[in-house]
Amino acid sequence: MNYEGLMRSAYQVGKGKAPGADADIYRKMDRASYQLEIENAFIKNNKNRSSSLSIEELEYNLRVETLLISGYIHRAIKNALTSYGHKFNIEQISELNKTFEILKNNLSVQIVEKAIKNINEILYDVKLTPQ
Repeated sequence: MNYEGLMRSAYQVGKGKAPGADADIYRKMDRASYQLEIENAFIKNNKNRSSSLSIEELEYNLRVETLLISGYIHRAIKNALTSYGHKFNIEQISELNKTFEILKNNLSVQIVEKAIKNINEILYDVKLTPQ
């Protein structure tokens, strides 16, 4: 999983050995996104909904999970820059900081997924890979 790989790469640890380094955390966000998408489709197609939660509650749950993932990613970026800063060039540091700013200001599953992809590419370039 890309998310868990990012966390393990940034901290240079095995599974579960760093804050957020567990794919199940990401899966919760993914499930919240899917549930909201399904419920919105049911409403659009005039079908009976399967969730007892309101759309607002489902949206809230997704925001909470997305914010949690974003926070873990932010801490991972900070850790990588603090612990392994000597491996990054100026452009990579700038890109990591830019990615963090985008995450901070635009919480959505798509933005989180794009950030994970970008960060993983940078970590791979500097040879920080999952342990």
